[in-house]
Amino acid sequence: MKSENKKGIMSSLEQHKPRREVNGLSLYYIDSIAVLVMNNGENKLNDDFLDSFHTMLDDVEGEDTCVGLITTGVGKFYSTGLDLPWLLKRSPEEIERFFISLWQFWRRLMVFPVPTVAAINGHCFAGGAILAFAHDLRTMKDEGRGWICLNEVFINRRFPKSTLSLVQAKLGAGPNGHNALVLAFRYTAQEALRAGIVHTVTSEALLIKESARVIEGLHVKQLLPRDSLVNMKRDVYELVLQDLDTDVDRAMSVFKSLL
Repeated sequence: MKSENKKGIMSSLEQHKPRREVNGLSLYYIDSIAVLVMNNGENKLNDDFLDSFHTMLDDVEGEDTCVGLITTGVGKFYSTGLDLPWLLKRSPEEIERFFISLWQFWRRLMVFPVPTVAAINGHCFAGGAILAFAHDLRTMKDEGRGWICLNEVFINRRFPKSTLSLVQAKLGAGPNGHNALVLAFRYTAQEALRAGIVHTVTSEALLIKESARVIEGLHVKQLLPRDSLVNMKRDVYELVLQDLDTDVDRAMSVFKSLL
């Protein structure tokens, strides 16, 4: 497995040392582009994952010369979403606190001050797909197995309003949103490309390079100013952000009642 991974995502980073490593996440800089590698199995979302991801985002925000952020996984998985076995062991108070943190995390990523690209290297399911949709752009490996899928309908889970708003803001309320949310369609790389869900597809070995090229293309004429980019994202995604804030406030009220 290690040699197989070496030929893939990590081969494009082997000339670089990570700036920071926390709980299975590693942050690299290739010239002025940050690359966050998630190498924690299925990269399931739990408290440690969110805390570690925030640490990496802090580093990127503090690097004034950084012009973009790429996130990716290693091996078969980008992310398979919520860490349900971990959640089942939490108290009601801990669960409420986790979802508050999760929605705040989506919010931060949605308005991050540099362009963000989710480089989808493998399976990208449920909350992992939401993670990818919270980025500005998506690229995807076009070889082997790997799907994007919102499979909540199969496990009888309902999305909070803010998550529906986020997905519909990125996929639209038409056929793409319907197929992804209601029918839990499993998109291959080519199907996701045709649907406009991802913006380019390539081999695993070239996924980071192609994702960096996408970011560089955004800055051809001039660098996107950070303050202006944040303001534009806030304006474009105003309703999503409002729904996220509402869900956080509602959960906070529930959380306080449990104390």
